[in-house]
Amino acid sequence: MASPSLRCMVTALRSFLRFLHATGRTPTSLVPAVPALKAWPRTTLPSVLQARDARQLVAGCDTSTPSGRRDAAILLVLLRLGLRAGEVTGLGLNDIDWRCGEMTIRGKGGRNDQLPLPVEVGEAIAVYLRGGRPPSSSRCVFLTVKAPIRPLSPDGVGTLVYRACERAGVTRVGPHTLRRTLATETLRSGAPMSEVAQLLRHVDQATTSIYAAADAQAVAALAQPWPGGQR
Repeated sequence: MASPSLRCMVTALRSFLRFLHATGRTPTSLVPAVPALKAWPRTTLPSVLQARDARQLVAGCDTSTPSGRRDAAILLVLLRLGLRAGEVTGLGLNDIDWRCGEMTIRGKGGRNDQLPLPVEVGEAIAVYLRGGRPPSSSRCVFLTVKAPIRPLSPDGVGTLVYRACERAGVTRVGPHTLRRTLATETLRSGAPMSEVAQLLRHVDQATTSIYAAADAQAVAALAQPWPGGQR
């Protein structure tokens, strides 16, 4: 896979060649003469949190305060359901079916999916709705805690996760790392790839295979011994 410095060099060279052609210094554009760099698949393991550190994120929330109740509910939604930040902020009050124990997730491309509502997640959301969510005409579940009260943004979810990491004393990660953590832990528990793909709502199962690489032990088990060497 091409290094970042080589990619920068190619980009700069192409920009220079475009300049030469645009200013009439070369009669034709020489940009096509610069070969494209090969883009290899991911060669590094995606980052995930250990299960212990993930639990610490939730445990670090002060649920005696409105903001702590909200943060705990959001972290559990991220960790137990693997939602994207935008899906968390797009969750509406009408999307939760308390009787059936389901949630409607409005994902990419206008796709809607029904997911089971885990008891732990449902309880955390209920605690927030009863004693943490400020009065508002908005139908979004998660709101800001300071005026002006408005729906929480995806960037706000990211900031919330960063602060939770700081409180818990773990490596600073973003919301998508919690999604990868769920995928990895589900695979480690013995679930097939198809089940993880369904959990994450991937249309293409090949996308899910990226998350499998996060399990270093599982990847190492697939390695074959080098001919004439020792494993």
